[in-house]
Amino acid sequence: MGGLRPSGLNVNKPVVFGLVLLCLVIFLVYRYSFESEIQTEEIMAAPVPETLPDLDEAVLSRESKEFNLTLGDKSVRIHVEQVLKKSTVPKLDILFLHGASFTSQNWLEIKSLDHVANWGYRGVAIDLPGKGKTDAIAASESGKFLDAFISALHMSNVVIVSPSASGVYSLSYLFDDPELSAEIVKGFVPIAPVQTHAYTSKYSESQIPTLIVYGTKDSQGPLVLNDLKLLPKSEVAPITDAGHACYMDKPDQFHKVLYNFLQKLSS
Repeated sequence: MGGLRPSGLNVNKPVVFGLVLLCLVIFLVYRYSFESEIQTEEIMAAPVPETLPDLDEAVLSRESKEFNLTLGDKSVRIHVEQVLKKSTVPKLDILFLHGASFTSQNWLEIKSLDHVANWGYRGVAIDLPGKGKTDAIAASESGKFLDAFISALHMSNVVIVSPSASGVYSLSYLFDDPELSAEIVKGFVPIAPVQTHAYTSKYSESQIPTLIVYGTKDSQGPLVLNDLKLLPKSEVAPITDAGHACYMDKPDQFHKVLYNFLQKLSS
């Protein structure tokens, strides 16, 4: 009888299907990785100036003080460091918060307050509740704290620099009501703050210019970046070879990217 003869090629359909599926998975992973890399490159645009203006400490006025802040029905003792440039009306108020193991003194040590004052801004650093010389507050009051503090110091055109644990205060202040905070805050500099994932649904509502800073040796950096890059007006400044407290590890590099960011905000 005439008929078709076997070709001699035995096709194992499950094997073929598995190979096709594997190729598809490899393609999708490659495509996702490529697109993620492109997106990251697009937002990593924060330029770094080669030099900073010379620091002239003779023209600076420093103040270290404590005052009582009314928070609800309580009075809380607050410690503040402030530096201004003499005979200068500051263009921005730069508020430096700090991480769990630090205080306002760390910003003085690396001269961040001196630098921003030298650039024509008002530099303010606070001991956060329960740290340094500031009284502790209840956890339920943390969301109201920055609002009360900023009002008490009559701060305006504020730029908040918020490392690590201070995200408990800054993120709630900025993103519980993004429209309200934007009336006072002109810039945000998160440095690997905590709780970034809790506010991802609110980031698209924010129009505050943001400089995302993190150390390239900080394991939390990419996770925080993944959340904060959802902010529409964000740019990224990775600090090379620095850890979680990248501003302490590489203060010169940190001050350079901060200088450039503040220049753009105040121009």
